[in-house]
Amino acid sequence: MTLSDRDVNDALFDRLREHFADDALVELTAAIAWENASAKFNRALRVPSQGLWRRDIVSSDPAPDDVEPASDPTPS
Repeated sequence: MTLSDRDVNDALFDRLREHFADDALVELTAAIAWENASAKFNRALRVPSQGLWRRDIVSSDPAPDDVEPASDPTPS
């Protein structure tokens, strides 16, 4: 339930620092972490989506270059 193969590399972090102060990055990270935790909680308890957001996935779109698989995903 908690596995993820994504990590934030230095290039992405450097780009974020061009636009956000350290305090803002902490708040942004906390908001993202909260949403991830909520999603995993809901999934574990089989809470269905409320349909508030829809992600259109186009299979021909490549993954962003600045988000890469984590080097060592460890099961929890």
